[in-house]
Amino acid sequence: MTYGDKLNAWRSEWEANEDLRFQFPRWNDYAYRRLREAWEASRELRLLYGDDYRAFMTATKKEAGNLVLAACNASAREAEKHRSEEAIQKRGSPLRQFVDRLLRKQERANRNPN
Repeated sequence: MTYGDKLNAWRSEWEANEDLRFQFPRWNDYAYRRLREAWEASRELRLLYGDDYRAFMTATKKEAGNLVLAACNASAREAEKHRSEEAIQKRGSPLRQFVDRLLRKQERANRNPN
């Protein structure tokens, strides 16, 4: 699990736990504490980022933001697909609407031969 994933998991943990929200009223306070703990506990992480905590934070926030954005986009696509399916069920498919329109025109033309 990457730190971007962990950051999003920690957000869910913070939102679900009333004690954490009382102890850390702002999400950022909790996130920075968890990231600092991870940074201090991992020698590999410090080596990976050349002992630059700011670079680690920047990369992690960017990754977490990209993950959230991807999830939001997927959710929006799913919602649009669902709305389209509901519209098709309600009004029929676009092809069916076109055929119905042609049939109505033909019926009107047959009733009024002038």
